[in-house]
Amino acid sequence: MSFGPQFEIPHQIDGQPVTVVMRHAKDGDASKLAELLTDFGVQQFVNLSGGPTAKDEEEFLEDARTRKDGWLWVVAVRYEDGREELVGTTGLSRQPSNWLTSGILLSNRRLWRKGIAGVTHRLRTWYGFCELGAYAIESAYIEENVGSGAALRGIGYVEYGRLSRRHLTAGRWREMILLVAYNPHTVPVLWPDGDVPADVQAGLKKTEAALEYAANIIKPR
Repeated sequence: MSFGPQFEIPHQIDGQPVTVVMRHAKDGDASKLAELLTDFGVQQFVNLSGGPTAKDEEEFLEDARTRKDGWLWVVAVRYEDGREELVGTTGLSRQPSNWLTSGILLSNRRLWRKGIAGVTHRLRTWYGFCELGAYAIESAYIEENVGSGAALRGIGYVEYGRLSRRHLTAGRWREMILLVAYNPHTVPVLWPDGDVPADVQAGLKKTEAALEYAANIIKPR
């Protein structure tokens, strides 16, 4: 996994203009990520037991830098005064048959439900479909993490299955919900007979809107 290209996305948090930044790792990120991940409220949704150390996160980021089967972004919010606040990470991993798997870990609970996951997903999806040419991108979330599910469904991910009793956290078994988004540009490859399921068609419309949004941000030449 290498780091993806930097994206800067105009956004608003509580009515204030900010920039959501998707970038490579910088000095100091590992210790900040480790500190955020000590929060048990975050751990319940990511199947993490115990708090990672800065060394653990340094190893994670170094592995991301050197691997070649995926792309990782560190996600941060930049305020108008130039101050930057770390939010978490997101990434894509290569799978067989030209599919990708996506993941996101926004571990800064202060910035949950601020629309950051949604805009991040849009840019990540654009990169996966328009630059990498993937046919589809899979993802998943723990059922109680309704914010994560809403952000994914909002850009066209559709549910295709569930893993019952997948995670045991805080003394409770939790289901894992499996989702997939399809590339609107490669629908004829996936459905050569043209018989696209209705839920997929609805998802494709959302994905097309997400790709248009991202293209307007990136302004490809």
